[in-house]
Formats: sequence, structure tokens, C-alpha cells
Amino acid sequence: MSSFRVSVLVCIFSSVILRGLVGCAAGPSATDDGVEDAPAPGEEAGTCFPDGTCNQGLECLDGVCVGVEGEGEGEGEGERDTLLIFHNNSGPMCLAALDWLDSMKPEYPGLVVEEHLTYEAGERELLAQRTAEFQTSRGVSTSFEYLPIVFFEGQAFSGFNDEIAEALQELMASASSASP
Repeated sequence: MSSFRVSVLVCIFSSVILRGLVGCAAGPSATDDGVEDAPAPGEEAGTCFPDGTCNQGLECLDGVCVGVEGEGEGEGEGERDTLLIFHNNSGPMCLAALDWLDSMKPEYPGLVVEEHLTYEAGERELLAQRTAEFQTSRGVSTSFEYLPIVFFEGQAFSGFNDEIAEALQELMASASSASP
């Protein structure tokens, strides 16, 4: 085998190993064995009823029933900011993003964080619907290849690092100052 071919194989192998160590891929989770039962219609993460409703306490969002955080709070305050984060609760970038979001709560008490675990039934479909609204994502990947995937203020971010944290904090500050 020529040294060129060996070099190419080493580069490819290194790239695959590095990708596994640095981030969590957005594909199927290792915990997904395909055996999990789908939730019933109207239930959390289940499909909405044909009339577009869900069971009490849930809201139909893109055909999927989701919990409504903070329902009934802050009446008269206008809409609260909601940050959607899709993660697997195990990859290094996912865990870093969750820790960072926890650290932001005191600074932005009006921020609502809606978490979606990508290995739970119905969540990948919801993620696919969300990503379809965007041609590209900002962050570590421009094509939604890394988790976490965050949607906030009309923008999408894939992966997590200091630049993404800074961009999200700027959006949070802007949204916070625009609130009445």
C-alpha cells in the first residue's frame, strides 16, 4: 500500500475518532433500540387529535403534543421567550449547553427553556420539523450534524461552544430588553 493511501486512511480514521470524542452526533442514540412504544394520541410527545388539540395541560405544536411550561404565569407580561433545545443528555456538548443554560437562569428569569430528549418517542420527528424551517444552522455544524440543536429568536444552532454561548447570550439580552 502506498504511503499516500496510508496517509488518507489515517486522516479518515482520525477524523472519525475526533468527531466521536468532540461532539455528540445528531443521529440515532445508542439507547434507541426501536422497541419503545409510541405515546398515545393526545399524550405528551404523541400526535395531536384530528381537531388539533391534546389532553389537558398539553399544546399541539407541529402535530405533536408538548407540555406548556409556565402556563398561567405572568399574565399581562406578554409572551415569554422560549428556547428549544434538542439533546441526548449525554454528549459533552449537550451537557455543556445544559450547564451553561442553568447558569443563565438567574440572569434571564423570563427565559423558558423547553428541553427535548432526542431518544424519546416523537422527538426526532419534532426535530425534523424544526430543522426543515431552516436551510442551515449556526455553530459547530451548518447542517444540523451535532447535538445539541437549539432554536431561539428565529435562529438555529447545532453543537455547542463558546461562540454559540456568546451568540445565544446576545439574543437573550436583546429579547430581554425588548420585553415590556
